[in-house]
Amino acid sequence: MKRMAWVLAAVVAVAAAAYAFDGSVSGYIKDNTDEDEFAVLGDSADIDVIFDWPAGTEFWVTVYGRDHNELDDFDLTEGDTINLTGGGLFFLEVYSVSGVGAWAAEWSDTD
Repeated sequence: MKRMAWVLAAVVAVAAAAYAFDGSVSGYIKDNTDEDEFAVLGDSADIDVIFDWPAGTEFWVTVYGRDHNELDDFDLTEGDTINLTGGGLFFLEVYSVSGVGAWAAEWSDTD
């Protein structure tokens, strides 16, 4: 029984590590009270999250740590890439200050 638990734990760990290296997500912001949140799990010390959003809008992203502590806010009109450092679990919340539309993000391990 202990061996089965160990094997299951190893499979879960490998699945989480595989998810950490590359991923993508998309959503739609319908108004300035709407927000979308997603998680990025990484064992890498350096992960780039690259965003795409509608032209002529002002979309922002707030990055939170594992305990949902706010780490920083990013205005995507100032740059489409957010670099997450130190590894671990991050939550990213996408919202609009001006405009509506579809957005997308993809991330990869840059180590």
